[in-house]
Amino acid sequence: MCLDAGLLFTEWSCPDTYKFQVRKHFPDSKSAPEVSYPPKEQARYMTPFNRLVGGVLISLSRRATTTCAASSNPLVQSFIDNETICLGETADAQPYGWDPVLLSTSTIYNGKVAYASAYRPSEKAPSEFFDAAFGFFNHSYDAAAGRLKNKSLVDGDHAEKFLVFLDSRASMSHVGAMVEYMREGGFVDEQTESVKVTFVTFNNNGNYFAHVVFEFQWDTGGSITWEYAMRTVPGPPVYSASTHPLQMPLEVVCMLLLCVNCLLEANDLVAAIRVMRPMDYLSNGWNYVDWTHFYLMWSGWITWLIYTEAASRFEMKSAYPILADPASDLRFLATDAQQEKEFLEFLSSVSTACDRLASYQSITGVSVLMFLFRLIKNLDFQERMGVVSRTIMTAIPDLLHFLFLFGVVFFGYVVVGHIIFGHLFGPLSTLIGSDGSAGM
Repeated sequence: MCLDAGLLFTEWSCPDTYKFQVRKHFPDSKSAPEVSYPPKEQARYMTPFNRLVGGVLISLSRRATTTCAASSNPLVQSFIDNETICLGETADAQPYGWDPVLLSTSTIYNGKVAYASAYRPSEKAPSEFFDAAFGFFNHSYDAAAGRLKNKSLVDGDHAEKFLVFLDSRASMSHVGAMVEYMREGGFVDEQTESVKVTFVTFNNNGNYFAHVVFEFQWDTGGSITWEYAMRTVPGPPVYSASTHPLQMPLEVVCMLLLCVNCLLEANDLVAAIRVMRPMDYLSNGWNYVDWTHFYLMWSGWITWLIYTEAASRFEMKSAYPILADPASDLRFLATDAQQEKEFLEFLSSVSTACDRLASYQSITGVSVLMFLFRLIKNLDFQERMGVVSRTIMTAIPDLLHFLFLFGVVFFGYVVVGHIIFGHLFGPLSTLIGSDGSAGM
């Protein structure tokens, strides 16, 4: 016997929706109650004692497609014409990819969100079957506002690049979802030219910043080469309580002595001109060593002054809330344009400080070598100690002939290594690389 179960629901009344007012639970609140707490800055350590500042920047450069070079072989040409992609020299800054959160086949698909809730009609990716949004927009586009950024908020070095920020406020699960967003959304595709990962850490124990860059380059030959650079710079100010009290006085004394040395050398030149024998001065190679050394030392001091002056103007915020919403269900990569610009400026300031300090250290190292040469020259007045300088001057013609022959033989080894092993080993694939390998 069969019974109709529909009779059990004749009096059934179950609404699909319920009215809910948050304010009922906050009767004393005069402002809008916070339904969810805003994400807070969290201390993230890249290595022990080295805390991440702001977040991690991932920047990608793309190249525009172009017409492939024609082949004289019809079979090869037929293969080329069958969907072969060739890249030109110009950058491609057009939006690309797709937002995988809206794709039902994605591992981060969210059926509770809709295209219209976060995207505009102009941001729709070409698709015949569903509403798909572009996943990646260049730095000049404000994804949160849906329009081009004000020029004052655009960083010139990144204007045509595609940036992804891993915000230190985001949870581990959300950062994992962002990585999946990049992978499934097609962040890296056939038009990728390079990907650069940049971040800055601060070590409070040593009071120094570390600027770290990993760069991956897509070569036209099909290989992906990568390089990394890690540079450190002391935290400002340059002169602090921990600075040795004699550092600045000694620096002033060194500058004064350099001025005196330059005046004495200029006096020697003027004296040679007065006695109508300027060629005696100009034909002495050691005088060129002196002037080269003066140039290096002045360059070093000027670089140091620029570095210390820039360090006195160094600015850093306690936090950089780059992402518009680090817990968003849709449009993960949207940023706060102002915070993004400030963070890029911070990265640039640390990078510039590292470059200036490295330049100063390089100039100082070469200056020390020049000091040794000048010391040898100034010992020429003593008969026995002057043997070294006189021997070097006498041997210069023979040394030049030896260097010429050595260069010819060395270049031969460079060419042989490039021709025989260039197709097997990356360092020998170019003459410059082969030269470096042979030199080592």
